[in-house]
Amino acid sequence: MGNIIVRSSQTGLAINDGPSVLGERAARIPVGGKIRSGIKVLTAAARKLKGAQEIYDAGVQAGSTWDQIEKAIRERCNPQRSPLTPRNVPYFTVRRADFTVPETADRIMEIYGEEIDGERRLLRFPVIFATDSWQANMPHALRSYTASQLKYWSEYTADGDRICMTKATVHVDGRNRRAHRPFGGRPNVPRPDTGGVCDPDQCPEYQTRKCTLSGSLLFFIPGIPGSSAIELPTTSYYSLQQARQKMEMVAYLRGGRISGTHDGQPIFYLTKSEEEVSMIDSETGQPRRVKQFLVSLEANIDMQRVFRAAEVRRLEAGAAGERAAAALTLQDDLPEDDLPLEDEATVDSPETETDAADDVETIKALRRDVADLLEKAEISPSLFSDWMTDKSKNPDWGRCIAGLTQAKSELSEALAGDIQQWKAERDLDTPF
Repeated sequence: MGNIIVRSSQTGLAINDGPSVLGERAARIPVGGKIRSGIKVLTAAARKLKGAQEIYDAGVQAGSTWDQIEKAIRERCNPQRSPLTPRNVPYFTVRRADFTVPETADRIMEIYGEEIDGERRLLRFPVIFATDSWQANMPHALRSYTASQLKYWSEYTADGDRICMTKATVHVDGRNRRAHRPFGGRPNVPRPDTGGVCDPDQCPEYQTRKCTLSGSLLFFIPGIPGSSAIELPTTSYYSLQQARQKMEMVAYLRGGRISGTHDGQPIFYLTKSEEEVSMIDSETGQPRRVKQFLVSLEANIDMQRVFRAAEVRRLEAGAAGERAAAALTLQDDLPEDDLPLEDEATVDSPETETDAADDVETIKALRRDVADLLEKAEISPSLFSDWMTDKSKNPDWGRCIAGLTQAKSELSEALAGDIQQWKAERDLDTPF
């Protein structure tokens, strides 16, 4: 069936979802390994424990996972608290134990690793996404874990309401003292004590940092064999938001396409960049800015070639879908049924072939300007398109000079002022 993403009221996003003996849960992209965005080091208390440093060094050298290293330290040194703490670093961590085929980690470092101060580090590498849905490429949710399992997580209903989910309690028969054996595993149910309401402002788990935003990027790496994707987990809101915006912008420029390559070359690269981010001080409640190395999704694409690419595909949804897609697709050669619409002021004026050609060039230039302004403003193209349609009362605003000029003017004025307030007032800064 190809690259098809569907939405189910029961399961959310899925790939070729449908009923089967294995259940009606969302089919997910299979994962064969993980690349980590940071490292873990011994806490100050753990460094004082006899043998902890030796266990840590041996585990790092062997490519063990952080969970394996922590378990070994707990078994031998019996620390009162977790002996490891995360540390933000400017490189990615690739460990053999994080891959189903350990040699995959070696191959990634061999191809894309760089020598830094005598150590081989992964600083930047290309990625290819499997689907054209940013939600499927970057699954994410609010999640709360116990010491051993996922306890609560957020989901969205078909109506767009966020709800808190958990696993159903297994019934135990009082007569034979045997637990009921649920077919297909314990079902997912709305959290009973909150009625399924997911409200972080009122949630005790979220307020005590037991529940956090958790997401992953799922991708393939050129030159790395295997049919399973590689996962990069992150809990950074800034990294996830930036990746979403970058994928949406590329989809906007490529007629809805995120997956695959462009001219045979990868479109996206993952790297880390040091940026100042805002956070709330847990003791004072005041905002403060700190520097962190964030996961950064970059698009390595020649914009001029994109604008001229004849391979931009129309959405396969009939004439109505094609007309809507044209408003969000940048093409040099507009097909006959996508010629510029006449503005009201020029309806009665005769138009020559030269005038029509000039209009086509003007529309292409205006679309490029609007795309640049959207990227500067960090606004989702799809959200802006809906907003412009409502404001202008013209679903074809992206196909006429007047509509695109109005869009350019709106964005230019917004960027000249308080862009964040402007976006918030128009619901153009929607969080996850």
